[in-house]
Amino acid sequence: MVASMEDVLPLEGLSVRILRKLIGIEPTDDGGDSGELSIAALQAECLNIYGEERVRAKNALRDLDGQITLSIDVLRCPAAGVYLCLTAHFIAVDWNLRNWVICFKPVFKTFDDDYLYGTVMKCITDWDIGNKVSGIIVDSSWFDDECVGEVKDLVQKKRELPLGPEMFRLHCCADLFKLMVQDAFKGISEIMHRVDEYMNFGRPAYMWNTVYTNLKEALEYEAKGEWNKNEYEIFEKLNSDEWKKVEEICKLLHSLHNAAKAIFEAKQPTAHICLRDLQEVHASLVKASIVSDDFISPIARKMLERLDKYLKNMFLILAIATVMDPQCKMKYLEFSFAGHGANDGIFDSTNVPTTIQSLYDDYSTNLLQTSKRKADSISRDPDSGCDDNSDLLQKYEQSAKDDNRPLKSELDLYLEEGVLPWSQNFDILGWWRGERPKYPVLSRLARYLLCTPVSVVTSQDAYFTVEREIGGRLASLESDVMNAVMCSRSWCPPDIKFKICSLIGDAALFNF
Repeated sequence: MVASMEDVLPLEGLSVRILRKLIGIEPTDDGGDSGELSIAALQAECLNIYGEERVRAKNALRDLDGQITLSIDVLRCPAAGVYLCLTAHFIAVDWNLRNWVICFKPVFKTFDDDYLYGTVMKCITDWDIGNKVSGIIVDSSWFDDECVGEVKDLVQKKRELPLGPEMFRLHCCADLFKLMVQDAFKGISEIMHRVDEYMNFGRPAYMWNTVYTNLKEALEYEAKGEWNKNEYEIFEKLNSDEWKKVEEICKLLHSLHNAAKAIFEAKQPTAHICLRDLQEVHASLVKASIVSDDFISPIARKMLERLDKYLKNMFLILAIATVMDPQCKMKYLEFSFAGHGANDGIFDSTNVPTTIQSLYDDYSTNLLQTSKRKADSISRDPDSGCDDNSDLLQKYEQSAKDDNRPLKSELDLYLEEGVLPWSQNFDILGWWRGERPKYPVLSRLARYLLCTPVSVVTSQDAYFTVEREIGGRLASLESDVMNAVMCSRSWCPPDIKFKICSLIGDAALFNF
């Protein structure tokens, strides 16, 4: 585990030298004998860098030939309050997934819904991205449908939503998993407290994957008779029925834990990876809900109810993204539906082909119109050296009209081709980048569908069962400096970010 900034890199010491080297400014005279940069000068330089980079970032988002999905996260600092983090998720022209923080600011104690969505809408307007936003993913404990509806209304004034207004709000998979795990843990809450005494000496764990791992280890120790040793005599022992309940809960959470690792810890957490793992969880919960066990069945049914609700809201988006995986396409959906059945409409595949076709037709039409506008602009430019007869697109269009044979679309060709062999480390964005010449329209649609995040948070942050906290060092900054630091660091090119993280550690960078 990486220590915090306060532990390894005091702000007045090495961290300043690193940052000074990165931003290329000289020491000030007021830094004492050590020649260190003053705090005020460092913060001023952070704001200067942010101002310059924000112009570049804003231009990049404005000129983006693609879609943006927004996520709203809420973090807490015990000493300073609550903070709102607004992030833009998109796939850049280099086909790398980007997650750019575009607003990080404190939420005051007197906040209300007007403040929350007012802040988001102001940010959308300031960044001029209303015509690019296709959806928003939020934590349901902070943002209700009315709040999201206000943002949706603003966006709809700028553009027609590709999947319709009913698909604008996306639901957080990490939030779903947290609630499902809490349902499971409620069944053994008292037992878990005593296991904590064994495993953690009474210190509670705030990440559910850690709790799950501790429970499994406790079961292994019990099987080996470890808890009968003298050093554990001070603890109240669990009886056989209690250990059986722990075992049943661990079995119930096995598929959920595997799915969480696959979804949240993926190198590229794009939307196509989610459905197949959730189907595995669904099948496991269905099986557990129908067993004749008065303890585990009610818990499994409660968890299944939450998962069904999530899938009813998110299934179409996840299914379409799955089709964009050349390892799956429609063949995977047809196979999985045959195994799972309709499940009361939860896994209803009937709308998937028509929705993909409609999206493809819209993209194809828009691309043709854009190309025509560019061609017209060139033909009207007296200095361009071009005329109407040199427009390749117009010649192609006329040729297509003259050809009586039906032309297959890119979508038809893609779906008719066989699926690729399965690979755990398949680089889906790299594949689509390489196939752009073959699928110029469909690849643009893939960029939109694959950039949709399935969770507000990923990696280890997705396992928290309590509100996550920011470092005290970051919280001590003025709000404008804090926003500058959080935004600027997310805009760093991957190679620069890697160098910074290798020097001071990712956790240290966040805590700063």
